[in-house]
Amino acid sequence: MGYAKTRVEKDDIVAFISDIHFPSEDTGSYRKALSILKTIKPSRVILGGDIVDLDDISRYPKRKIIQEKTLTDLQYAGEKLTEMRDLLPHSRFDFLLGNHEDRLDKYIMEKAPELSGFLDLKTLLKCDKLNIRVHPHNTVIRIGKLNYSHGDNWPGGWGMANPARSIYDKCKDNILFGHFHRISNHSSRTLRGRQQGAWGNGCLQRLDVEFNKYNNWQHGITLVYYAKSGGYFHVEQIRIHEGINFFPEHMVEHRRDNDKSLDKKGAGK
Repeated sequence: MGYAKTRVEKDDIVAFISDIHFPSEDTGSYRKALSILKTIKPSRVILGGDIVDLDDISRYPKRKIIQEKTLTDLQYAGEKLTEMRDLLPHSRFDFLLGNHEDRLDKYIMEKAPELSGFLDLKTLLKCDKLNIRVHPHNTVIRIGKLNYSHGDNWPGGWGMANPARSIYDKCKDNILFGHFHRISNHSSRTLRGRQQGAWGNGCLQRLDVEFNKYNNWQHGITLVYYAKSGGYFHVEQIRIHEGINFFPEHMVEHRRDNDKSLDKKGAGK
């Protein structure tokens, strides 16, 4: 499992988006997520894995194989990543590969190991050109006091009543993750009084998928607001239901205006 740590810049807002599963995204929820990002203008966007579906090269049985579907799906995903990048030209982008992106490496190693190293998602999705930093599957990024991961690093959360509790019990640290398509959270206090927690991100995939029609998934994205020092953070889980989000977008401008007024008041001290 890879691990990467970066320091927090002043007024950092991090947007965490996962489990879009292009080209199986829910159009209304995806468009609403883009609208939120456009309003918030986060300093950093973390694509938390399973951004692409790659169902045709999965190990699961298929009803029908469509010729060149994987190629067209990747082209479509590339167009969507370009759309996000154009929307937020000044944001830093990180892409944590999930288990669905990992399907390509597994397929190549099983079917054509001689091609290993020649074909990878970073190249096929033109991530270098888009200035998107790609991290290998199972990488954990730490920003300030919060870890970010796709979530399949610690298996076992699918059947749990609260995936956030399950993941926290395994990693024992602040963690924001995707993978389970469910909005969940868990808070804990250590013996020494340290407050910690885990937050499960919603998905942006269609909820009416054939392989799991009666699922317990929710649409949503997550925003993380960082303090100006110390790496402390506040997690805002945004639920999107039928293309409508329940987040007061004006609060972002209020926060920024309030920070400016505080800076002015403290300037002469």
